[in-house]
Amino acid sequence: MELLEALTNNALSIWLRESTSIFAYPTLIAIHTIGMAFLVGTSCGVALRMIGFAPDLPLSSLAGFFRLMWLGLVINAISGALLVMQDATTFLTMPTFYLKLLAIAAAMTLVRLLQRSVRAATDASAGVTPGARAAAFALFGAWLIAVTAGRVTAYASWVGIETAVAVVTVTAVLLVAGFVVVRVWPGAHRPPVRRADARARAATLAKH
Repeated sequence: MELLEALTNNALSIWLRESTSIFAYPTLIAIHTIGMAFLVGTSCGVALRMIGFAPDLPLSSLAGFFRLMWLGLVINAISGALLVMQDATTFLTMPTFYLKLLAIAAAMTLVRLLQRSVRAATDASAGVTPGARAAAFALFGAWLIAVTAGRVTAYASWVGIETAVAVVTVTAVLLVAGFVVVRVWPGAHRPPVRRADARARAATLAKH
């Protein structure tokens, strides 16, 4: 407990917690939000491709997005540590905080699996493996748990519960909307057109 109090009451923690400067807590939480957008937003975009959204987009073209994800992880690890430090006696004694960390660890393991799947898709016409599709679905669940636990951790008990319910509700609506779009969008289930096939079609049309 003395260690937690030392973390909470050091000069940096007090400045982050009590300073009215825009460069204290407001900037720190903004940086943390940007990191979350890079990490969670980008990884969910890749996961959507894995479960069937935008099937004409080659898997190999997704490789560059993983750099944003790992950058987001670094940003969130640093900013998150500072956020925890400024109120360590509260955060480090909450079970939901450790649930959040476990969910993030699971999510990053799944991101790594998706990255391996994308690296293996050297052919533009390569499809999604069942394992990658399952990992994509699991990733949504891991991020839902992490974000929900984070909201419960960050706020007072009743506000945290209300915020968590709102997160779950919005996520459910978005997932249902995404499922509907994938099912009804024209060409959503059309397999990627191979380059060789495209060239052959172009040559056939040119002859006529």
